[in-house]
Amino acid sequence: MNNDPFTIWHTPWRGQNPRPPHYIIIDLGEEYKVSQMLYTTRSDGNNGNIKGYKLYISNDKTKWETPVSQGEMPEGSGTHTVEFPETVGRYVKLVATSEIYNRAWTSIAELTFKGCKNGTGLSEVKTYKLDAFPIPANSVINIPLPSNNGVDEFDYYVISSNGQQLEKGHLRADKEYLSINVNYYPKGHYFVLLRAKNGTLYNVKFIK
Repeated sequence: MNNDPFTIWHTPWRGQNPRPPHYIIIDLGEEYKVSQMLYTTRSDGNNGNIKGYKLYISNDKTKWETPVSQGEMPEGSGTHTVEFPETVGRYVKLVATSEIYNRAWTSIAELTFKGCKNGTGLSEVKTYKLDAFPIPANSVINIPLPSNNGVDEFDYYVISSNGQQLEKGHLRADKEYLSINVNYYPKGHYFVLLRAKNGTLYNVKFIK
């Protein structure tokens, strides 16, 4: 939404706490062929993480037909990918029907839609996942960075399984690996989000 996973969209949480369903409508600016949504949870906890959802796409922001996708988001924090049949429209409506722990809120750190402009050739859409070693990690986890010919920088964020941000940093374009000292991390599952300067996201999961 603004390429900053540390800012969030959140429903009211002081005073009145209206329960789901909650919804947000986004104007893409023009008509697109859309086939994928990436939902990034907040990085400072799990309040408001979406569980149940319905996704609509339309060319009329006052008329919504059958959802292009509906179901439940995977458990855990990070970026969750929702794929659906290619649908043409300018407006997107995401309805959160329930929260991960059945609480009254909904929160979104980032919401990204992938596809191409209507009337253009269909471009390939990919979700990028990276490997890490060694698994399980003991003192250091190493993540080979995608080959980018030394032209793209990365920001990275390390998040625990309960949604707590443990650290963040920035990598120069000439780096080939991200090495993280996990010596003082407790045993568990961890998630690393890397964001390239051009906005591309990469996900890594590892165990200590």
